[in-house]
Amino acid sequence: MQMKNGMPIKDDKKSEPELRTRDERGFTLIELVVAILIFTIGIMGMLKLQSQVIQANSFSNSMTAALTTAEDRLEYLSGLGLTSSSLGLGTHTDPATTGLTWTVTTTGVPDTRRVDVQVSWQEKSLSHSVTLTFIKGNS
Repeated sequence: MQMKNGMPIKDDKKSEPELRTRDERGFTLIELVVAILIFTIGIMGMLKLQSQVIQANSFSNSMTAALTTAEDRLEYLSGLGLTSSSLGLGTHTDPATTGLTWTVTTTGVPDTRRVDVQVSWQEKSLSHSVTLTFIKGNS
């Protein structure tokens, strides 16, 4: 620093701007666009995943309801005697429950019946069904 009469002299020259390092400059526009693009792709992937999870949950709920209905009918039929009309040979339906049928066939063993309980439903134009089978003996 220069001195004149014991007082510092202010330099009228403007100092040249200091060169900044890359860390001090911040982000460029291209870096920001790339970061936003990557973030957007990640969010879109998460949204697609969320949609698939919702569909899987819907199918799981339908499957659970169908299994519960089939198990309830299986328990009901297993408590009946072989002479019950519900255990007569052939296919039976329950008019109160849509999609519920059961088929009774012979097994080749005296005083036994094979019972196939089936629950069918439609979901998104696709047919689905659950079948439970048991052998009913004379008890």
